[in-house]
Amino acid sequence: YLLAFSSSKLIIFDTIKKYSVTKLFLIPKQSIIICPYVDNINNNYNHKLLTLNGLKYFVFSKKIKKKIILKKNPKNILISVGGSDQNENMYKILKNLEFNKKYNFLVILGPFFNKIYLKKIIKFLDDYENVFYKYNPISIEECINWSDIVISASGLTKYDVAYSRTPSIIFSIDKEHHQINKAFESLNLSYYIGDIKKLININKYLSFLINNSAFRNKIHISCK
Repeated sequence: YLLAFSSSKLIIFDTIKKYSVTKLFLIPKQSIIICPYVDNINNNYNHKLLTLNGLKYFVFSKKIKKKIILKKNPKNILISVGGSDQNENMYKILKNLEFNKKYNFLVILGPFFNKIYLKKIIKFLDDYENVFYKYNPISIEECINWSDIVISASGLTKYDVAYSRTPSIIFSIDKEHHQINKAFESLNLSYYIGDIKKLININKYLSFLINNSAFRNKIHISCK
């Protein structure tokens, strides 16, 4: 949750409906609840409060650069699974990718990755000259700006990626995220592959997106 004050009003950037702050705390009547997520467009969490739902209320970083034109031949692949990775999804992705030397890969390692797990990933990556990693980068925006394609778990990163108009491959870590990502996919904002079981075929999905310029452009146009 993120709280801000404007004059005498309390402004709350809320999370998804199931974990809404309005279910946990008594919120002053003059408050404004902002739920800037694609699956919340028609949801009113609390009719007694002023609630602003949908993507148009999402606050994006000014550091993100929108891609005007996509590269005909994408080269830079960004991989991110969020700040933590309890199910070792990053390692599943890396183990099932073919790191073709025609491409550059940047792996984001989150601040809450287990230390032993971090060493495991770094040791694996040391075998590849075209694969780089950043641990808890100060600016994820720079990484997104650098990328031509993004592989990402279902989190807030997908909104920044869509805002940048970068084609992305998204997967879900659980059933709740599946529902959110289906709504995201319905707007053609990403290439949604399903749950983590599909990561065994991540190389096939990546190859499809790289070689299908029409599909990449469809995502790019939808992310205007």
